[in-house]
Amino acid sequence: LVLEEDDRYLLVHGRRRLAGLMDLAKEKAICAILNKDTPLAEILARLAAEYMLSGPMSPYNIAILLSLARRLNEKQRQALLNRVGINLRHHPATAFAAIADLSPEARLAVDNGSIAAATALSLFKLAPEARDLVCRIITALKLSRQSQRELLAATMELARRQHRDEPDIATEIWRYCRTCEGNPPQKSAALKRFLTEQLYPRSTTAREEFNTFVTGLKLPPNATLTPAPAFESDRLDLALTFENRNEFNQFWGKASAGPTRR
Repeated sequence: LVLEEDDRYLLVHGRRRLAGLMDLAKEKAICAILNKDTPLAEILARLAAEYMLSGPMSPYNIAILLSLARRLNEKQRQALLNRVGINLRHHPATAFAAIADLSPEARLAVDNGSIAAATALSLFKLAPEARDLVCRIITALKLSRQSQRELLAATMELARRQHRDEPDIATEIWRYCRTCEGNPPQKSAALKRFLTEQLYPRSTTAREEFNTFVTGLKLPPNATLTPAPAFESDRLDLALTFENRNEFNQFWGKASAGPTRR
């Protein structure tokens, strides 16, 4: 279902079907062009009803409705927003507008939940040229919601600290991500380390000194010593791993006996 708008067609409904056709390398699709003589308020009311049949509306659904609702008068627009439960006091219209302007791949990721709703609604804080890149990083590494928030915050913070444009920062992060190896969780962990090193340059030197310190301790192979994130405190976490219960019992027997003199 498309609406003719200036010199283009705006896809109103059928994104998943269109994505399926694209996956099948189809170059054409049969579309129904909305009749401009049909009152837009009536079209949007029907569309909202279709969206809500499958549960809560996604941010992209709302973005499309708001884009089309600009043609309504204030009373009609408010009635539509009330009907679908949209409260612009919680999320500004600019947040939804940023979603509507994303690339088709990014919009699909928002629509299918690969990009969390909260993340999608925070994209408007980024420069427009950085949004699609950030979405590409999220989908490529399959970042968790927490990692998505951290990526957005780090991109904006690095731009502020280094006095650089956000698109440049996003490009640099994407370039690093393309060199990462391993499965998505491993790539996500590598990205987190990279962002930490960029945000806290001193931590790189501190980590080298810490590694030297740990080597000097000559810990057993099953012991791992981990510092606080970015060495922001003196806290150290010691983890001991055991192959089986018998190995643990042997260790615990010696440990509970107390220190011995040599």
